[in-house]
Amino acid sequence: MAELPSPPTPQSSAAKGEVVIRCRGVTKSYDGRPILHGIDLEVRKGETLIIMGGSGHGKSTLLRLLIGAEHPDAGSIELFGQEITNRREEDLYPPSKRALSGVLFQWPGALYNSLTVA
Repeated sequence: MAELPSPPTPQSSAAKGEVVIRCRGVTKSYDGRPILHGIDLEVRKGETLIIMGGSGHGKSTLLRLLIGAEHPDAGSIELFGQEITNRREEDLYPPSKRALSGVLFQWPGALYNSLTVA
């Protein structure tokens, strides 16, 4: 009888690489309506992250916080070990570094705060 090989042992998250994105207790509200509450998140180098959820559940808000387009009401955000919670978008991504990062939305209007759902 042939023996099947053992299944691979999952890599621990520590073995995957340095933490490149870290959120701790991130909270964001609009007009008193909570959108994100106490978000804790770590993304390590080499990981792929998918953010899924229904309409109005905070996906675009989280991404706007991560790129510095908005600031959280509470909590902290770090990129590559640097605290970015209250830094301006221009300071985070000077022209020399903009080509190194990007965000792609399924719908280009996702970052327009002026658009609302009736």
